[in-house]
Amino acid sequence: MVAMTIAARRIPIQIPRKVMGRGRIREGQKTFIPIRLITAGVMPIVFAQTIIIVPGTVANFTKNPVLTDIASFFTPGELPYDIAFGVMVLLFSYFYTSIIFNSVDLSENLKKQGGFIPGVKPGAATADYIDQVLGRVTLPGALFLAAIAILPIVIAKKIGVQAVFGGTSVLIVVGVMLDTIAQVEGVALLAPRYSLPPEQGIMDILLLGPPGAGKGTQGEILARRLGLPRFATGDLLRDAVARRTPLGLRAKQVMEDGHLVGDDLILGVVREELGRPAAAEGVIFDGVVRTIPQAEGVAAILAEQRRKMDKVLFFDVSDAEILARLEKRRGVEGRADDDPAAVGRRLEAYRAQTAPVLAWYRDRGDVITIPAVGTVQEIAERVNAAVGV
Repeated sequence: MVAMTIAARRIPIQIPRKVMGRGRIREGQKTFIPIRLITAGVMPIVFAQTIIIVPGTVANFTKNPVLTDIASFFTPGELPYDIAFGVMVLLFSYFYTSIIFNSVDLSENLKKQGGFIPGVKPGAATADYIDQVLGRVTLPGALFLAAIAILPIVIAKKIGVQAVFGGTSVLIVVGVMLDTIAQVEGVALLAPRYSLPPEQGIMDILLLGPPGAGKGTQGEILARRLGLPRFATGDLLRDAVARRTPLGLRAKQVMEDGHLVGDDLILGVVREELGRPAAAEGVIFDGVVRTIPQAEGVAAILAEQRRKMDKVLFFDVSDAEILARLEKRRGVEGRADDDPAAVGRRLEAYRAQTAPVLAWYRDRGDVITIPAVGTVQEIAERVNAAVGV
């Protein structure tokens, strides 16, 4: 039963090598068209059972003696019934198969893709060939269906059993069983994708700390040492400001006011960055996660790729040191958001929105605190030790 249900005739298909343009070449492929012995499933038996009970049903309603005599010939287990039932199963097998399997459409699709059956001309000749194979394959399947439909009835009559587990029920049970097995196998194949630990060799590192703590400088050093891209939201936004894009103009006003950019913008940029090939081995996130919704969003985006935040480095520095650093930077770069009043507002915004993110990460794993006071080289050595490089 199982073997006949899954048995199929494979028609070989050849898809030739094709030049796609710009030096791109689609390699040739070899595949096949599976034509099952029982393409129609249980539908031929269902149709035959529906038709064969019509005389008896009509006779019961009309009480017509002629129809009653005709219906008596179609009693389950009687020879006329068995012959008529078997013939109808055969006919409906071919009928239903021709409905659900359109060889003309199949041949046209193959022709559009450049595919062909070896030794057969594309187009109408291919459709005719498929029809021939389909006709030969359907016959043993139809005979099997007829036997499955009739044998339980014949056996039940011979042994005197009134109720019988019909052929349709057997085929349905087998079909459901095979579908269940296929689904379980599919889940088993996909399970490793979602249940295995994150991919080995990938390192995603988040740098946290107040503005002016040195995240940008240390992020660049760490990115060069690990060979990873550095994703700094601030740099991306400042570039947009310089190009006077709509987003840049909005970001300029937000930063000059000492506020932080919205979560939707940050998460959109993060998702785009992680989708690039350069980020496949990991990313240095510099100043990206500044709110708890952003932290949750970044964690969800990483989880989609079987990744997680491997290291969270917190650059610890006092407000006095920050003010001194940013005042010096303002004298060199002339940035409006390094004005003392703007710095004060940025620190207040940091304490209100970003500082809770540190607690969020600590609740989910270890956060490594980096004393961010000293020379650039000294701080870099502390970062390297924390990362393990």
